[in-house]
Amino acid sequence: MGVPSNSMQWSARFGEAVVVRHNRKILTIHQARHFILALPDAERASEEWKAADDVLLLAAEHGIPWIERARLLLLRALLSTLRREFSIAETCHERGGKFGRRHAHLEPFGPVRLARSRW
Repeated sequence: MGVPSNSMQWSARFGEAVVVRHNRKILTIHQARHFILALPDAERASEEWKAADDVLLLAAEHGIPWIERARLLLLRALLSTLRREFSIAETCHERGGKFGRRHAHLEPFGPVRLARSRW
């Protein structure tokens, strides 16, 4: 899509806030757009994030009919990212390795400890 113009309604609010990491809340389509633009290039290039970004631009241009769709696509993109991260976490755990510093943020409840068998 084109470069956003000043006549767009970037201050339009979602019906319900989108909560992301560290209890940060995204309330407006402007905040959602900045959140997407702050993502790493590889992650932002995924189909889910591209779709969410495109619909955010439509929401800014056309207002109310597109705002809830933009919110839903934002949630879908967040969910796909979480699935991908937890898939990486499970793969690391299955290989018997501990999470390094690089993947420490993928352990939502702290280090995974398996109970040892008494056999």
